[in-house]
Amino acid sequence: MTPDGVDDPNHAMWLGRWDEGRIGFHEPLVNGWLTHCADDLVHADGGVVLIPLCGKTVDIPWLIARDVSVVGVELAKRAVEDLHAENRIEAAVTTEGAQQVWRSPGLTIYQGDFFALDPSVVGPCDAVWDRAAMIALPPEQRGAYVEHVMRFLRPGARVLLVALVYDESKMDGPPYAVPTAEVESGFSRHARVVKIGTRDVTTGNPRFVRSGLDEVHEVAFLITARE
Repeated sequence: MTPDGVDDPNHAMWLGRWDEGRIGFHEPLVNGWLTHCADDLVHADGGVVLIPLCGKTVDIPWLIARDVSVVGVELAKRAVEDLHAENRIEAAVTTEGAQQVWRSPGLTIYQGDFFALDPSVVGPCDAVWDRAAMIALPPEQRGAYVEHVMRFLRPGARVLLVALVYDESKMDGPPYAVPTAEVESGFSRHARVVKIGTRDVTTGNPRFVRSGLDEVHEVAFLITARE
């Protein structure tokens, strides 16, 4: 459900893509921004990292191996099943409210709508890793996303967020272009926003090439919730 309680028209699209195996957005390797910035995101003694719209990302077992507890949220049951099967993770599965919850050592996955998940159920998180959540949402939902995700964080917690920037006249999302100014204005009400780097990914996705995009950049931000 969306924040106003109306069925999200994007849900059927995402579920269909998972059912049909059209998941070009899935990265087979641990994300480079995460490996580069992990020490800035979480402390050496671990912590709890929230990954909204997590899919079956291989970043999850990588984080768990660093003694980090991961909380993932994912709409598609197929993605959650694949995550556990491909990584040989055995989970206890329960139904709690609108979510199906998969629990295993170091990992809790809430299968359902991220906007329907009550932050008080999860508890304060130490960090958020967002490689593919904000760019998966249309513009009209992104403001609500920022407000919702910040409710999961303890004071001083950090968000590592990767946005895409490209000419929207040549391609409609998802993945959507999210301008730097939108990230800064959305999060700056709650946190300090630092742009930490840019990477050219124009040739990294066949869809970008087919759309005739001349430039596509990933822009990474480290966002620190105010104390």
